[in-house]
Amino acid sequence: MYERISHLDRSADILVRHEAPTNAEADKNVRAPEECELRSEVFMTAKKILIVEDNPALLRGLKDNFQAQGYQVRTADDGEKGLDALLRDPPDLLLLDLMLPKVNGYEICRLARSRHLNTPIIMLSAKTQEDDVVRGLELGADDYVTKPFGIRELLARAKLFSRRGSVHALPADSHPCPEPKP
Repeated sequence: MYERISHLDRSADILVRHEAPTNAEADKNVRAPEECELRSEVFMTAKKILIVEDNPALLRGLKDNFQAQGYQVRTADDGEKGLDALLRDPPDLLLLDLMLPKVNGYEICRLARSRHLNTPIIMLSAKTQEDDVVRGLELGADDYVTKPFGIRELLARAKLFSRRGSVHALPADSHPCPEPKP
């Protein structure tokens, strides 16, 4: 099967199209299922990101950088507000500080996974010990970034999760294979 992909390198605008080849022999009255034209279009809207961080300067910097990349950004400056925002309207990506007032990042991660939220979680922390990293990953974080970090690296990690998940494909039956002609 041939694959034609059109990709605009912005997190807010991605169009992917897959088409099976057509040829004169396949254009007979009856087509085998594998010869049917398959069209799958995937559209991604602006990604929603929730940033939970208690340092106002860092929170503002993260918000500005992600907005500049086309993300719809919501923020929370403590764990309680972050947990409420996460459960009320799950984002496409969660950036989560660990050492937060009211509810810590480990607990937010644990609660999110216990409620079967599949939102990718990137933990941000000044805690660099292996035990801290392992604990975060075992509780369900998808990635763990230690402070200080480079914003370009963090944006690249976020883009990776945007490419992998939360893309809504059209249902397979929206482009049914034509019925064989008698």
